[in-house]
Amino acid sequence: MLRSRILGAVIALFTATSAHAQSESRLGESEVSAALTAIERRCAVDTALAISPAIRAMNEQARQAGGVEIPQTQTSDVAQAFRSLVVANPELDERLLARAAVDAMRAAVDPGSPGDGGYNDLPSCNCGAGAGVEFTQRDGQTIVVRALPNGPAARAGVQAGDHIVAIDGVSTEGWTMRRTLRALQGEPQSTIVIAIARDGAPDPIVFQLQRAIVVVGTVEARRDGEVGIISIHSFAQNTGAAVRNAIRGLRHPAAYVLDLRGNSGGLLDQAIETADLFLDGGVVVSVQSAHECPPSETATYNARRGDQTRGARLLVLIDAHTASGAELVAAALLDRGRAELVGQRSFGMGEVSTQFPLSARAGIRLITGDMTSPSGRRLSEGLEPTHVTPAATGGEDVTLQRALEILRGG
Repeated sequence: MLRSRILGAVIALFTATSAHAQSESRLGESEVSAALTAIERRCAVDTALAISPAIRAMNEQARQAGGVEIPQTQTSDVAQAFRSLVVANPELDERLLARAAVDAMRAAVDPGSPGDGGYNDLPSCNCGAGAGVEFTQRDGQTIVVRALPNGPAARAGVQAGDHIVAIDGVSTEGWTMRRTLRALQGEPQSTIVIAIARDGAPDPIVFQLQRAIVVVGTVEARRDGEVGIISIHSFAQNTGAAVRNAIRGLRHPAAYVLDLRGNSGGLLDQAIETADLFLDGGVVVSVQSAHECPPSETATYNARRGDQTRGARLLVLIDAHTASGAELVAAALLDRGRAELVGQRSFGMGEVSTQFPLSARAGIRLITGDMTSPSGRRLSEGLEPTHVTPAATGGEDVTLQRALEILRGG
């Protein structure tokens, strides 16, 4: 099974590359080796694609630091090349060298993949303060998916769909998600200035914010008369259980609205578990190994028997920021005839990505699968709503209003 193979790789990598078992002087070398191992375990034929770009990137890093390069033909062993460069350049920052190699590997084996570079810093604690926004990137632009409730950005008036064009006076053009995240995060109560471009506004709007730690649940539920409204902001740990509890707390309304707008995905198993709650058995999603390697390996995930909503009418709200796991849920409910979709065309991100630990300080995210819906549609093509509505304007939630009208016979 695809999931068990990935889990086995994660456990093996974590065991092999734990930072506690490595001296600081060898940590970068260990991370580079672990990245190559992750690529090999995902798809062995991709390993050859990663080696030369990694060595070229490390040489470039040494050159930029004014150091000595090694001949490209001297070795095809990435770890040995890393070691040789460190010996030749004692002042070279090993973490930057490892970052350059891992970024190059990922770019070589997952070209054009959405998101950030290969070397992803892992937080040492869960205590970073920020502006309180969830964002994504498309066509080189940083787009706000959601301003977190009661966060600095939401209180100041930042809205979903705003484009972050500058942070602290520096243009964000060409930035990676990692660089944007670093710029947004900082010490609690520290000041950050962001400039956003908004549709209909002739000039950028500037907000001065104080960073804060914002803790927000992934699921919210309420009733509007005989309609239960469940909003899922992302699929994090225990989201499925939270949705189950929300359904119970609504006490069996006549109909449901499942709001997946602004939901850019998250954990695959939690998205599957959420779709499961609204289905009475049958296929939820199929995941084929990334790059068809091996071509025959496809995992199909099925719902358990028992629709937790007892077959009540269901509408799912989507928009241009509904992506990945959220599209999985929407597509499963649509294809199985369980729900209709209301809103705008979804983002179109059908790839499953997995973060493999390299050490206690970093990981590498690789594409490990491609998702298809029960009818066989590729989720990367996006979902077209059954009922198309314009995006929210002037604070009026046209999509939700239309969904309530449909459920009430309008």
